[in-house]
Amino acid sequence: MLEGPIVDWLTRDESRRNKVKFLLCEWRLKRLPEARIIVGPTQSVSDAICINVDEFLAQFPSSADQFFDRALLNMSRMVTHPAMRVVFSGNIAPLFCDDQDAGTMLEQLEGMGYIAIGDRGPGPRITPKGWQRIKQLGAPGRTSRQVFVAMWFDPSRNSFYQDGIRPAVEADGITQALRIDGKEHNSKIDDEIIAEIRRSRYVVADFTGDRGGVYFEAGFALGLGLPVIWCVDENDVGRLHFDTRQYNHIIYTSSEDLRVKLNNRIRATMPRELDAPNYTM
Repeated sequence: MLEGPIVDWLTRDESRRNKVKFLLCEWRLKRLPEARIIVGPTQSVSDAICINVDEFLAQFPSSADQFFDRALLNMSRMVTHPAMRVVFSGNIAPLFCDDQDAGTMLEQLEGMGYIAIGDRGPGPRITPKGWQRIKQLGAPGRTSRQVFVAMWFDPSRNSFYQDGIRPAVEADGITQALRIDGKEHNSKIDDEIIAEIRRSRYVVADFTGDRGGVYFEAGFALGLGLPVIWCVDENDVGRLHFDTRQYNHIIYTSSEDLRVKLNNRIRATMPRELDAPNYTM
């Protein structure tokens, strides 16, 4: 994956070189398509995906929970059965650390209850709690850049989407809002709604207008385990259904008020770190 000027660029900085090594190990464990790391702009060359090295390094874990979660995920990719032990065979790159820190990393994962080191085998095994954590990390939409917006499509509400919800969702420069009436498709609309909710990171549901479809879409998202952000125009608070009114709704007075409040709620409650993107040609 490394060729040309990138090799010389990496040899000048040991820290960058190690980060690329760890990320390449994760890339291969995830069985992602072959790619080339380059210094210049991203592009496609023959059958390979080209990734700018700065983009690639931006995927490196940036918090303690990311280090632990991604090391655990990498370990899970090294076994084919939940009872198997993880054998590193001298390559501890899946743990995102150097040799001298590997033991400490494993001890911390054991302290969290995710692995059991023991002394009756060649490597640690992932515990039931660890497999539960892995299942949580693989939940629908966790790594998606899409946010599904459920709301009334009446023309009077368009400005609340265009000037309120959409800019708040897309303020991070990563996630993108999707309202189903803005998508071209040939399928049944219900099938499209279900498919797009499954693909989404979370759902913004505006209950203004007391629309049954919004209740359905929010409930479906909750059933998948996706976060739902609840919103309603202050003039419609009294129309909220008694089964859902106990949720902490954003109550707004204008599209600008909605934008500010929704942006604050997203920043306060939604995970900001996204997993490595799936690069495509």
